[in-house]
Amino acid sequence: MLGTIFQALPFLAQFKIIDKGNGKIGAERVREFTIPSSSDSERSAQTERMVVDQETGFLYIGQEDVGIRKFQAEPNGGTTGKLFLSPKQILFLRRGITPHNLA
Repeated sequence: MLGTIFQALPFLAQFKIIDKGNGKIGAERVREFTIPSSSDSERSAQTERMVVDQETGFLYIGQEDVGIRKFQAEPNGGTTGKLFLSPKQILFLRRGITPHNLA
C-alpha cells in the first residue's frame, strides 16, 4: 500500500506509514529521487503540486513554467519520470492538480 509522499527540495522522498504499536505511527523512507529541472534557465522549475492517481498508479508533479511530470507511484517504480504536459498544453494551473476520469 502506498503511504505518503513528502517533498523535500531539491529531491522527493516517499515514505511508507507504519504502525509502531500502542497507537503510534512512524514513517519508513522507501524511495528518493531528484525531480528534473528545466533546461531553460529563464523558466522556473519550482515544484508546485503533486497528486497520485490510485487507479492508474501514477504520481503527477506540477512544476512552475515546466509542466506536469508523470512518475510511477509505487516505491519500486523507479526514479525516472517523463514530461506529461508542457505549459503550452495546459490552459492554466492555479492552485493544484487532481486526477479526473473523463470516461
